[in-house]
Amino acid sequence: MSLQTQQEKEYLTFILGSKRYGIPLEKIEQVVLLRSNVVPLPRAPPFLVGAVQVQERLVPLVDMEIYLELKPRAEDRFELTSNAIIVKLPKTTFAWFCRDLPKKVESEGIEKREEKEEVPENWIIGEVKSQPPFTVLDPEKVWADILQGRKFHKEE
Repeated sequence: MSLQTQQEKEYLTFILGSKRYGIPLEKIEQVVLLRSNVVPLPRAPPFLVGAVQVQERLVPLVDMEIYLELKPRAEDRFELTSNAIIVKLPKTTFAWFCRDLPKKVESEGIEKREEKEEVPENWIIGEVKSQPPFTVLDPEKVWADILQGRKFHKEE
């Protein structure tokens, strides 16, 4: 049973932890290659790895793998494939740190997610059964949890 069947929708997919996730493309402003455009933020929480310079703005750069405690903080985190997915929300913009190259995927619908995820349940919109399948996340709920200071711990 599809939660959305009326039209084809596009997503930007990426790896988070050991699984593939996606964000609706209409929430994405752009993808930026990370190099010297990251400004360090002293005394910031470990998951806030800096701010990205995007068109004369500084946008907070969040490493979700650190936020979700899927990996420890690494000092030399920027590699050749490191990107920032610039997510545009109604009242703010934030950058989602991405270690791999994000990919655009089209889908005809989202299904309910049955399998346990590495992310909080309230972030999940559903699953797209493409090849490979991926879980669709709601970036507004992600950002709301970060702003409220909610911490999530991976269950052992």
